[in-house]
Amino acid sequence: DVNGKIALIKRGNCNFIVKVANAESQGAIGVIVYNREDSLLTMGGTPPPDVTIPSIFIKQTLANTIIATLTSNVVNVTM
Repeated sequence: DVNGKIALIKRGNCNFIVKVANAESQGAIGVIVYNREDSLLTMGGTPPPDVTIPSIFIKQTLANTIIATLTSNVVNVTM
């Protein structure tokens, strides 16, 4: 359930824009996409006009810290 939350999404094979659009359609207020390895890429593509939420791309090590913290705490993010 991502309604009213920032979605944390692992990078996969589908387009970054599709990930963000799908999260927004489920009520997410932002998206953090993280890599499968500890390197950064640039999220490419032009979002359609109906995608209005912010999104960022982070390294896997930072995502692992967030995931570990989420097991017992709330994580607040400012985008």
